[in-house]
Amino acid sequence: MSPRVYGIFYTFVVSAIFVAMLAFLNAATRNRIIENEEIRLQTSILIAVGVLHPDDLPQRDMISSIFSESIRTIQYSEGNIYLSENNQEKVIAFLVSSPGLWGTITAVVAINESYDRLAGIEFYEHSETPGLGGRIDELDFKNQFKGLLISEDPEARISVVRFEEDVSKERSSIAAITGATRTSESIQELINRAINSVLPVIAEVLGDNNGG
Repeated sequence: MSPRVYGIFYTFVVSAIFVAMLAFLNAATRNRIIENEEIRLQTSILIAVGVLHPDDLPQRDMISSIFSESIRTIQYSEGNIYLSENNQEKVIAFLVSSPGLWGTITAVVAINESYDRLAGIEFYEHSETPGLGGRIDELDFKNQFKGLLISEDPEARISVVRFEEDVSKERSSIAAITGATRTSESIQELINRAINSVLPVIAEVLGDNNGG
């Protein structure tokens, strides 16, 4: 074998080995990414429906078993519905997306079985500014949604208000994030979409699923 042919052959073999190694690493990484995303979604759902508390999360390898024991998943044309019966209170959860300031905000919205109050919310994905709109991840902000009455006004299922004295679960109002007006408005729009567009479809699916 001439030096030139040997060089070509050597380069080919080395390249093939590197390609095979990259393919193997890519497959392994992809599976891990999928697994991590699934656990992250399960965690968000469990927090939104009140099964888990964000300050007292179990070990990562326990999440899937807790999810299986606590959540019933129903597939429908637009995605999944997640049903939980926590302390004998039925909660319905689903994913909703709406535009934010810098990108799409996706949240797990949880509603009671009467469809008249929010049971919780967990923000699954967003690109809001850290320290400003990114404060939607703070527990104090998210706790405002627990037990929040859903307004009958389709233009404002909840109200995001500036002044503390205007905040009231019975008036469907929560405190805006200081310095993050656009993000606060986006959350109101997200809840409007959840109640006006997504929930009627889910209610119909659940009615059919229960034989109603």
